[in-house]
Amino acid sequence: MNTTFAYARWTVVGRCIIRGIIVLKQLISTLIASVGLSSPATAQHHFTIARTEVTAPVGWRQISKTEDRLVLSSSDQRQQTTISVLRFNSDATFEDFRRLCQHRIDAERKELVDGFIEPDEPKPFKDGDTFGLFYSGGEKRTGRLFSGYLSLAQRQFLTIYVEGLGVAAKIHFETFKAFVDGLKPAN
Repeated sequence: MNTTFAYARWTVVGRCIIRGIIVLKQLISTLIASVGLSSPATAQHHFTIARTEVTAPVGWRQISKTEDRLVLSSSDQRQQTTISVLRFNSDATFEDFRRLCQHRIDAERKELVDGFIEPDEPKPFKDGDTFGLFYSGGEKRTGRLFSGYLSLAQRQFLTIYVEGLGVAAKIHFETFKAFVDGLKPAN
């Protein structure tokens, strides 16, 4: 009888400790977010391409850079990001942007052997003076995941393309989000 009581008591104590750890973890996460500290996929390293500053997740390093292309790799080399810029001499219309996006999606589909793109028909959007488009996808055969963000603002067409092999979808999307959130005009 005493053994059963002791076991039940330790089970209750164990559950209370676990609940306390969960609450503590939530509190720490809230504090980190409010102070501005970051999780592993939150941006820390700054790179510049054309008129844009890109903040990359911790541990990412530059692989190559030209005037219009920047290639970065994660520390474990399972993900790579290519950021490219195309400049225009005149203002482009939303229809021009839509056509550029369609060419990119068509090229992506042409390269897929056994894969998909989501949404099935990505739709460009307008946010103030910026045009944008998001899409993601994967290849079943290789396990490759990819996500793209295309934007056009101030006569600059910018593409962020993140791809990964052997990376959990959650990590891939956190990384992609960190890159998109880490964009800002260069000083």
